[in-house]
Amino acid sequence: MSQQVAMAFQAALGIRWQWLLYGEGSMLLDSVTADMPEDLKQIADLWPRLTEKQRQYVLGVAQGILAAGERK
Repeated sequence: MSQQVAMAFQAALGIRWQWLLYGEGSMLLDSVTADMPEDLKQIADLWPRLTEKQRQYVLGVAQGILAAGERK
């Protein structure tokens, strides 16, 4: 991907172009994460390092927690 394309992703989605091209720094722009709770920022930073199988597991656990809460 060219830097120009990566910068377009940054403008549209708030994903830092340096992260897209080089894997450097945090994934999201500070302006995107400014209002995020700290734990959500941690998840956003970890997410790209997870395999697809790990991501599906995390999503499944979160859905299970929500479902258990709805049953109460």
